[in-house]
Amino acid sequence: MGELILCGGGNAEQSDSINQYFAETINKKKPLLYIPIAGDPSFRPYQSSFEYIKSMFAPYGIIDIAMWTNLQSKTLEDLQSFSAVYISGGSAKRLINTFTPAGFDHILKQYINDGGTVYGQSAGAMIFGQKIVHLEGDEDEEVNGMDMVHPYSFYCHYNENDDAAIQNYVLKSKHSAVALSEGGALNVSDKGTSVVGDGPVYLFDGNTKFNEF
Repeated sequence: MGELILCGGGNAEQSDSINQYFAETINKKKPLLYIPIAGDPSFRPYQSSFEYIKSMFAPYGIIDIAMWTNLQSKTLEDLQSFSAVYISGGSAKRLINTFTPAGFDHILKQYINDGGTVYGQSAGAMIFGQKIVHLEGDEDEEVNGMDMVHPYSFYCHYNENDDAAIQNYVLKSKHSAVALSEGGALNVSDKGTSVVGDGPVYLFDGNTKFNEF
């Protein structure tokens, strides 16, 4: 397995230490792939998001970045030309519902299993869980994720006010949830799991909230 960096969201300043870790991990001689399609292009055009991402990563020496907004006919060989994949936030359901019909979920899994690095922020992190977790509004139904960190699901933009809702979700669904705060990330590789960044990361399991990984 390669490496997953699963971030709870936040702005560039909040994510500084995570971005620094990411930049030190990848081969900057190869381009980075950016996938913005969790976002709503009617709210923020993909090109605007691309310019933001380029400005965010430039201070870390990540200059060569390509963007994909159409995943049809993409192959594992295409992915392997990149140093890593960065997937930004928005709607996790939109993201997985784009990946699956294109078969990109299977290609991305293979890329990771073959040693690739993926940095997912917010929705880009949530898709790697067993389920895509929404705790309120019209999105309370469960949607299957890519299940790359079994048996966990991921909840992003966490703060302590979410504890009761997450606990209810865990008890109802009978599987564990990892709560990722803004500026916090869970690093997953064949070496195990660890917390990256300055924001806290918690595991909700049964009736218990843990902060150990």
